[in-house]
Amino acid sequence: MGENETEFVTVLTTGNPGVLAVAEALLRGEGIEYYMRNTAMQRLFPVDGFTLASAQIVVRAEDSEAASEALSEIREYPDDAEAD
Repeated sequence: MGENETEFVTVLTTGNPGVLAVAEALLRGEGIEYYMRNTAMQRLFPVDGFTLASAQIVVRAEDSEAASEALSEIREYPDDAEAD
């Protein structure tokens, strides 16, 4: 990469809109800049409660460790886990 190019890393991939909302709140709370990929596909093409495309949350490479730490609690719960 050139010296002015920024490297980005995907820190979360999910098809669950609730998980996305919580992840956004956690990252904002930590002051970590992020952007999301595939959110339009997720909203436009739900099929019987499932999505055809998963959204991704992407951060700068230098923020990836802090972002992973901030998201560690929600990573413990897969999207398709059933409540007890």
